[in-house]
Amino acid sequence: MPYAKKEDKAEQMRKYRKTQKENHQKEVTLAYWAGIVDGEGSIYIIKALRKAESGCKSPNHQVYLSIGMCCREIIYKMKEYFDMGHIFEPKNTRCNCKQSYYYVISNNQAISVIKLLLPYLIVKKEQARLAIEFDNKRSRCMQKGISKKIRKVSEAEITLREQYYQKMKVLNS
Repeated sequence: MPYAKKEDKAEQMRKYRKTQKENHQKEVTLAYWAGIVDGEGSIYIIKALRKAESGCKSPNHQVYLSIGMCCREIIYKMKEYFDMGHIFEPKNTRCNCKQSYYYVISNNQAISVIKLLLPYLIVKKEQARLAIEFDNKRSRCMQKGISKKIRKVSEAEITLREQYYQKMKVLNS
């Protein structure tokens, strides 16, 4: 029996080391992606007016995370890693420009990625914190139910969202 206990301890140590290695690899990968966002990305809040048919006249504020660069491989690897968002490959309108690629994530997906990257961000840390704070403080406009209905947004809510929008503009200028 004492031999079995040694095997159990050895197996536990192997599992522990494997978990530690996996956690370290995840941290290194997230730090890498944070570096890409710091150097090539933007964290911002957009303001758009809703379509007239929605019946809502208040502006819609959304959090975005975008990365733009000429390296297609990195953009596609990042999309593969996070498994959300969209890639855009706009056509070049200038003759001597390299092709650019954009990876864009919005709303709840952007917030979840920003939360993962926050501990590793340096340059965009304040924008990330503000985006998370904005997401935590704003109320949701969609009511879940049988049919999605957009509820009216209060003036206080519109003012709050506009303040965050303006703060983010200042951070990104």
